[in-house]
Amino acid sequence: SRTLGTVWGCGLRETLTLRAEVLTLRADREKAKTELAGLDEYRHSSRDLAAELRRLERLMPDEPDQKGILTLLKEVEEQAGRTTSGAVDFTILSSKILDERNKPGRKPTALPYDEYALDLTASGTWTGFVSFLDGLERADRLVSVKSFKTSEPDKVDPQCYQYRIVLTVYALKAAPVTAGG
Repeated sequence: SRTLGTVWGCGLRETLTLRAEVLTLRADREKAKTELAGLDEYRHSSRDLAAELRRLERLMPDEPDQKGILTLLKEVEEQAGRTTSGAVDFTILSSKILDERNKPGRKPTALPYDEYALDLTASGTWTGFVSFLDGLERADRLVSVKSFKTSEPDKVDPQCYQYRIVLTVYALKAAPVTAGG
């Protein structure tokens, strides 16, 4: 009987050498497949990390982004300010940003973020006010309520109150510049 090596015109040694090379190539192919699978997993996790970074940047941007916070407040107000019948339930009457971060004589802090106050006056029902606070809590921006005051009920509409709300808004500080970097 003829051996496989002699059928192909190779000797046993050449056949074994070719067989070893085929096995090495198969192992390299499997290793490459594993590395590609790892690369796909890395790409997926890096997309997840990038999405999380964007979410965190919205939560606490590296600048006060005053326009962004006012836009956010308007969106929250619109969501909170409508009843199921479409009546206005909560309205921001005025807002004023109290940014004292660069005020002369202000002591710098070691915290990695700055904060500034946003003073709001609003009008609406208690339910609308609570809905507004709930919307702030759910927003993708870090804002805390520093204080609020309510007035006596309106004489014309006893369900309506005036509110003065002071919010604290946070922004990351710029990273310190280091020598050589």
